[in-house]
Amino acid sequence: MNKPNYTVVIQWSDEDQCYVVSLPEWGRSCKTHGDTYEEAAANAREVLEMLIESHDPASEGPMPKPRLFHFPGADVVDLPGEPSVAVQKAKTA
Repeated sequence: MNKPNYTVVIQWSDEDQCYVVSLPEWGRSCKTHGDTYEEAAANAREVLEMLIESHDPASEGPMPKPRLFHFPGADVVDLPGEPSVAVQKAKTA
């Protein structure tokens, strides 16, 4: 079975002093973080895997449809691994 491509947005937070990750298809509160970009991406993949595996259509309805969110000033890259994710790496000033 092909895994859907979900959006993962990774941004540096000066306030939190870490990379903050958002998974917008899963709602505004679906976030994780990491001290490095690589750790943030790995944590995002883990959260996404848990969301997909634990999703119960009977009580939660259908899974969100994957769509690529575009943010000004962000680069879109693919991260290897399962499930597939498209990551938008925000450029920092």
